[in-house]
Amino acid sequence: MHDFRHRFAIRTLLDWYREGKDVEQQLPALSTYLGHACVRDSYWYLSACPELMEEPAAQASASSAEHTDRPSRPDRRGRAEAEEAA
Repeated sequence: MHDFRHRFAIRTLLDWYREGKDVEQQLPALSTYLGHACVRDSYWYLSACPELMEEPAAQASASSAEHTDRPSRPDRRGRAEAEEAA
């Protein structure tokens, strides 16, 4: 029975990550469904599965890649200040 609960929790969390849902916001619902008295008991699943650890990391990498592809903002300092700093 515990194995079934574990698999359900992991699959649910992975689905939420892949759907772009806010896992922190959704976790209390999963915790209640699993019968955990406290949400922190459900946080264990976030660190217990390597695949779950990879999802947020992959999303963070993709997000940071999007930000580095944007053109940089022009320097707001005046030309004289920029030359002094160089």
